[in-house]
Amino acid sequence: MPFYWAKKVLQRKREVTYGTDPVPAAADAALAHEVDFVPYAAEGVGRRAIKPWMGRTTRTKMANAKSTLSYFIEMVGAGAAGTAPKWGLDLRCCGFSETINVGVDVQYSPVSAAFDSMTSFWNVDGQRTRANGYRGSPVFEFTSGLPPRLRVAMTGLPLEPDDSAIVTPDFTGWIEPRVVNKVNTPTFTLHGFAAALSSLSIDMANVVAFRDWVNTKDVQITDRAPAGQVVIEAPTIAQKNFFSTISGETLGALQLIHGVAAGQIIQVDAPQVQLLNPRYGESQGMTTLTMDLEFHPSVGNDEVKITVK
Repeated sequence: MPFYWAKKVLQRKREVTYGTDPVPAAADAALAHEVDFVPYAAEGVGRRAIKPWMGRTTRTKMANAKSTLSYFIEMVGAGAAGTAPKWGLDLRCCGFSETINVGVDVQYSPVSAAFDSMTSFWNVDGQRTRANGYRGSPVFEFTSGLPPRLRVAMTGLPLEPDDSAIVTPDFTGWIEPRVVNKVNTPTFTLHGFAAALSSLSIDMANVVAFRDWVNTKDVQITDRAPAGQVVIEAPTIAQKNFFSTISGETLGALQLIHGVAAGQIIQVDAPQVQLLNPRYGESQGMTTLTMDLEFHPSVGNDEVKITVK
């Protein structure tokens, strides 16, 4: 009996105890896109014994068996200020803390310890693959003409697959996003300059370490080196001399605000951004300036802050 690729559900839920399945429910379904789930990724250990014939001599041994999961979620608020968005879980499992100020906002800041983790279920028309202990690294994408995106790449601990009826997902709390443009994205400043923004990407570049040692099997976030890229309409030198900013190794702030209605606003703040490698390009016949970005801390654990309000 065939099972159909069009019928898929991804569920994920925060673990109270690392590596212990909290049993995701219908409300834990994710409105995710471009899901790539590898339920069992292992390293083959070659063994070539001496024997008096050609060909293979010993079986390949499987080591460091893990599960990988990547997808993107469209970023939007929860519909009410001070309510955590559904994708807050994904950020928490990618090295961010979550601070809820009821009725006001929800703030996400990077942390250097006490990382959350999650269990996921990936069901394709009744064939269910599972993994727990997931932690990973996020990328934020703001591209004109598209909704803001949160891309995550997770690594976890594989569990045995099974045949299980596909759950009917409950997508309550997933709000329709708005595309990035002049009206929906009222604020973008880079080193104090309100640039015409084509695209911005921020990669937290977490170092995600998988261990399968004696008495220990887990996934740890051991470091990060946030970086990114911005594409803007090239300003005149009189408007903003980014070249002197770059040659002077100057750090400056970045801020982006997307959304105009309460409960649908996402604000990105980075206090210490270094610009690198400027190069000209073209879009619709107009000159663009592309620059690489490095995100540095100000007082620590504040390289990039996401506020949902």
